[in-house]
Amino acid sequence: RMLTRLPGTHRMAQILLRQRFAEDALTRAISEKNVTQYIILGAGWDSFSVRCPALVSQLRVFELDHPATQFAKRTQLSERGFSLPANVTFVPIDFESERIGERLLASGFDPKQTTFVTWMGVTYYLHEETVWAVFKELAQTCQAGCVIAFDYASKPEYDKLSPKQHKRTRYFWRMVDIGMRIIGEPFRTLFNTQQLHERFSREAFTLSDDLTVGIFSQRLTQEERGYFHPAGRTRIALVSHSGLV
Repeated sequence: RMLTRLPGTHRMAQILLRQRFAEDALTRAISEKNVTQYIILGAGWDSFSVRCPALVSQLRVFELDHPATQFAKRTQLSERGFSLPANVTFVPIDFESERIGERLLASGFDPKQTTFVTWMGVTYYLHEETVWAVFKELAQTCQAGCVIAFDYASKPEYDKLSPKQHKRTRYFWRMVDIGMRIIGEPFRTLFNTQQLHERFSREAFTLSDDLTVGIFSQRLTQEERGYFHPAGRTRIALVSHSGLV
């Protein structure tokens, strides 16, 4: 309700701009890397499959999420007169007990086709070891290589803040922690950006972009940005892995 009343707030801007970042990168990857498959990891209410017919027509799309969420989404789409294209596959998965690679392969995913992955709005709710396990499994499953667009919450560097900023930042994160716990979705992982980059290097991933949503918005024209004013500590990044073949 708050987002509906205040659509220009930084949270709504983050949601829309991170998706623009991912889909711009997907468009480039189709032409530059011959991407033919698209995985939307934790797809939720992402409307890509009915919102972007020109891109969907060039891809095999796999939406991964919990079965209950997918059922609710299918119901909403049907009630609004939308039908999913034949090349869109919903892959039900329990991320706590099932492996992404196994579920993809069982759903017709071709590991020998170059793949793009979008993973937005998820990493901060997972334990750090789970996040890295997902990256590793994607690299192993996408044998012809993959590009992954994702977002993460950056860990505050308190030692670089003034006393006033230090106090304000600690208060902000305390309120975020309380609020997310109340709604049953506690934040579990914040990454130090430099350490994240170093880990990607060790895991044989190539990092090509990592920036705040606010900085990304500056790449867009004023008409494209509209009246949105993104803020906060959410970062969006793009990494790739060459695969196994």
